[in-house]
Amino acid sequence: MISKKFTVIKIKPSIVFYKTLKENCTYIDEKDENGQLIIEEFGEVEVDLEKDFDLSKRDVRIDMKIGGTYIYATAVYLKTGKITKTI
Repeated sequence: MISKKFTVIKIKPSIVFYKTLKENCTYIDEKDENGQLIIEEFGEVEVDLEKDFDLSKRDVRIDMKIGGTYIYATAVYLKTGKITKTI
């Protein structure tokens, strides 16, 4: 499992997932020698923090599990423990 903690700035933050075959990419708009993008967006998780959102406690942890043809992502709002899941 891969986990990463983020500090969000709005009530409905989203985490966007990208993929590439190239190693060591730095930017999502990176292009190859022919001017073609080498990174592709393939998914997004939106976390609706609703009325629980607190500007002083903005940490969200994303847990991802990759298996077969799916990526399972869980977002946890660390203030309340509210969980949002997506595949």
